[in-house]
Amino acid sequence: MIYDLAKQIELDFYIKQKRITTLIPELLKRYGIDLWIVVSREYNEDPLFHQLTPMLEAHASRMSILLFQQDTQYSISGDGYGLYELYWDHGTENQWQALERFIREKRVKKVAINTSDDYPIADGLSSSLYHTLFPYLEDCEVVSSQELVCSFLETRTSEELKLYTLVYDTALSILKDSFSSHVIQPGTTTTKALELHLVEQTKKLGLINWFKPDVALQRKGETDARIFNETIQYEDLIQIDFGLTYLGLCTDTQRLLYINRPGEPLPQGFSDGISRSNRFQTIVMEQASVGKTGNRILKDSLEQALKEGLSAKLYTHPIGTHGHGIGPSIGMWDQQVSVPVRGDLKLNDNTCYALELNTRSFIEQWNQEVVFFLEETVKVEDGKMQFILPHQEKIYLLNT
Repeated sequence: MIYDLAKQIELDFYIKQKRITTLIPELLKRYGIDLWIVVSREYNEDPLFHQLTPMLEAHASRMSILLFQQDTQYSISGDGYGLYELYWDHGTENQWQALERFIREKRVKKVAINTSDDYPIADGLSSSLYHTLFPYLEDCEVVSSQELVCSFLETRTSEELKLYTLVYDTALSILKDSFSSHVIQPGTTTTKALELHLVEQTKKLGLINWFKPDVALQRKGETDARIFNETIQYEDLIQIDFGLTYLGLCTDTQRLLYINRPGEPLPQGFSDGISRSNRFQTIVMEQASVGKTGNRILKDSLEQALKEGLSAKLYTHPIGTHGHGIGPSIGMWDQQVSVPVRGDLKLNDNTCYALELNTRSFIEQWNQEVVFFLEETVKVEDGKMQFILPHQEKIYLLNT
């Protein structure tokens, strides 16, 4: 279901208002921060700007200064966006003078600003703004907002977790509608053409892809597990990696499709192969306990997979308002022992992830190894990692 624009604007405002008025004050208290400052200039906005203003606010007008305290949120800008109390006397002071007055009148002691060595999205304060801002903070303790930003961006409200069902169903519907001989004609359709088809179907719904869809294939007699820019043929195994953004939430999904001839069943080896990847999904979800670090989940999952004779890789990432979100990384495709910094973060409740992984299986019908890639957008709720919607357990067939 695609809501009309008025409904999307209404939902966006409601969710952001709740996150700003309830979640941010909780985090300021947790991290002992008196004031969080988010400064943006037009066309060079802090990445947080769009998470803190209504969806139609494309840019900061001239300069926007947003101030967050445990009791109230303020704007030293030309607009309060319907979310903030204005704190600027245009006639007697400029924006920096208003900030100086705010700090003095509110007796601010500890200030958080958006600078970070580890997370680009928490490093949105530009160099010039930093040098302009810092003299006004000389009597305050200044800290990085990194922890606050990480917690803010990774946490999903109950309303967002409910909306994710609708958002994810939209993504899966686009994928399923593409698994058709009307879209894919073996011997003619290329992987590039299928990628463009997915983009077009997304745009028709008024949505965007947060990354370019990838369509790759595996083929009998070829050793490359991800062949791009190729014409699709019968007996190819297609891997589609697809994600969109809807209602401010991102999805990330991979699906496997076998290009069978009319009336031809799926070879049994392929059914067994995807079952092994499904089993690895279960292992990871069982190991993904709240409070564990990403690196510990990676280690425990791979050890259990090895015990069960699975040749597995795990590279799961946080997702939410951003496709590659903030939170613990659980492996990376090229880092299967541990992930520095991000892998040391702990798994928290009320968060979402792209459960991304693969297993390898020897397929007798092809006399070679085949990689079974899977990815699902999942949630961590009530202390458990859970599927948002039913996951892929069978390889799709082009002709059924």
